[in-house]
Amino acid sequence: MAGMRRSDRWSFVGLGIGVAAILGGVQLAAMLDDPPDLPEPKSGFCPAQRNGTARAGTLYEETSAPYEGQGPHPVDVVPADSAVQRVELPRAWRPGADDAPPKAQLVACVYQNTAYGTNERQCLYSHLPSSLTYSLSDTSDLGAGAVKVTLLKTSYAVRVYQAKTARPVGSFDMPGAASCPARYKADSGGIIAQEPDPERLRVGLRPYVLK
Repeated sequence: MAGMRRSDRWSFVGLGIGVAAILGGVQLAAMLDDPPDLPEPKSGFCPAQRNGTARAGTLYEETSAPYEGQGPHPVDVVPADSAVQRVELPRAWRPGADDAPPKAQLVACVYQNTAYGTNERQCLYSHLPSSLTYSLSDTSDLGAGAVKVTLLKTSYAVRVYQAKTARPVGSFDMPGAASCPARYKADSGGIIAQEPDPERLRVGLRPYVLK
């Protein structure tokens, strides 16, 4: 820069400052554009193993209400493995749809025990057209496509957690329902497990929901 005139040197310095300001602004804008860390989906809350630890930092932590005050405390029943079907609860015990009030305060993770007991009974199912699913039939219905399926005696383990903190609250085991499930998948090998008994689930949850 020794050969530059003083005015040229000041112009060059000014240009450098301007470029630095622009680059700094771009970097700042990029930092501001970085998306915030989002909470994990609710589907990751229940531990894979029934004696595991529930996962904190999911959407339950963000959207749930504290487990306090007078009951009923809304509880979200979550099938913790693919063998468990969703079980309906009394409306007064359920959280609002899509995180609307009342907010969930409890999460009940339901696991199917892997060791089946003795055969309970036979269930009759009729084939649904263009479907891999059979629907429960009356015992007098022996039409084309009807199949007899063995119902296996099954029990379930339920683990109850605070939704907001993922802290354990309690646990209980319960038998499956004695009635035949409403649906049977064609690739299930001629056997079907008892579904969770809704009444037994309500009995087991009552001390936590109505506390």
